Amino acid sequence: MTGRLFLVPAATAVSRHTRFVLYLDRGLALRFDDPRAFGRVWLIADPAEVISTLGPDALELDYHQFVQRLAGHRRQIKPLLLDQSVIAGLGNIYVDESLFRAGLHPLRTAATLTDEERRRLYGAVHAVLEQAVRCKGANIAGVFEAGNFPVAVYGRTGLPCDVCGSPIVKQKVGQRGTHLCLRCQPVG
Repeated sequence: MTGRLFLVPAATAVSRHTRFVLYLDRGLALRFDDPRAFGRVWLIADPAEVISTLGPDALELDYHQFVQRLAGHRRQIKPLLLDQSVIAGLGNIYVDESLFRAGLHPLRTAATLTDEERRRLYGAVHAVLEQAVRCKGANIAGVFEAGNFPVAVYGRTGLPCDVCGSPIVKQKVGQRGTHLCLRCQPVG
């Protein structure tokens, strides 16, 4: 999501988005800043208590594992990709961008994807995440401004699509704001 960890001198002023501070020795503090307040902090003995319900990391899946994670689901592709128990590591921005690059409408169900569409989606997910890591994430004004990942659809409602010039639209899919180009991402 948007949270970040910082190791700072303990006397450093706390930012308005600091949600947790752990004071360490040598005058240092570990701070968790989370502008959107979606993050969580746990103090546990066994990490499995928290991460055992997570699916595999999206960047660690090969194509066949990716297809297996989607197999048998009749859910819409966007909510399925956002489900961290199916595939971990995909958030709203990167799912919108991946679906756009793959030319897939977010309302499509996973079961209706062809082999070619699954290949495009797998490639798009990897390309988007790898680029986002290199760019240090997306730049969301007022929330997270450190990254320079170039969004094509997310947050660009009403602006022209860089590919076809049609206006980017925003719809609700699975209770989430979803940005897409209706010409580049036809319903099916």
